Amino acid sequence: MYLDALFPGVTLDEVKALNPWDLKVADPLSECPKATDAETLALRKFAPSSSFTKPVATELSGAHLQKTIAEREARLKQCKSPELSAN
Repeated sequence: MYLDALFPGVTLDEVKALNPWDLKVADPLSECPKATDAETLALRKFAPSSSFTKPVATELSGAHLQKTIAEREARLKQCKSPELSAN
């Protein structure tokens, strides 16, 4: 088994510290793409007690929350647009 990619925000030293064996590391070491909202929601449904480390879970939750707020603000702005109000 070897490590070929890291999740965003995770360092090689952090991964090595969590492994009790001498971890083989790919050269070059790449970065995993950030999970999409759909992937994050699917993981939460499948495994509610996530194995994400707290910083990663916090980052993903924060990003999802920011996106949700932006989408709702955009919908609210559309509802308040002058074109809709005039009718």
